[in-house]
Amino acid sequence: ERQTTVGADLDDLELSEIRNSIREIEKTGKGNRNLTGDTNEFLEYYGLYKNGRVTNAAMLMFGIEPAKFIPQCRVRITIFKESKVSLEFSFDKILESNIFKVVKQVEEFFEIHLGSMSIFKKNNWKRQDKLRYPKQALREGVLNAIIHRDYKNSSGSVLIGIYPDRLEISNYGGLPPDWRPQDLKVNHLSMPRNPDLAHMFYMKGYIEKIGRG
Repeated sequence: ERQTTVGADLDDLELSEIRNSIREIEKTGKGNRNLTGDTNEFLEYYGLYKNGRVTNAAMLMFGIEPAKFIPQCRVRITIFKESKVSLEFSFDKILESNIFKVVKQVEEFFEIHLGSMSIFKKNNWKRQDKLRYPKQALREGVLNAIIHRDYKNSSGSVLIGIYPDRLEISNYGGLPPDWRPQDLKVNHLSMPRNPDLAHMFYMKGYIEKIGRG
């Protein structure tokens, strides 16, 4: 993420997205409040713009067309009618915006396309509707897949697959060395694969960076 994006410059970044991030960080109070609203100063301070070049992290977070430079940043959402080998999809879309926009697009997709369940409780005649999957679990899965994936592999991407009986969120990359899946269920240190991405999401209030996920 600290490597510079070949062929890209500041004109390839969306200034409105950067300014929006500055405002959000000011609201959360988790960033350096001494910084001004100057976009160049902001990028340089957080290591996203070095020696006149933008970094891959900057392109992923603020790029106008990030997939043009980093094709593996794409996120694919597919609704399968049956199993993964089924040739019929109810929905299939590839998202190519910067990762902050993608997170919002995925959230909007879940609100529209994930069916809700209706629950009736004994002492309440009114129906209660809720998403088929817990919002917190969906949010955690999507953010982890986007923030902590291994972007070095140019053929990798994030896939959100929705089946009649389950939902799968997959990304390219493994656990840190010597870690096992069961280690995630106990207290553990936060070891983000992409610390610049993780720190920006932390400052904007998306994650806590303490290993609770």
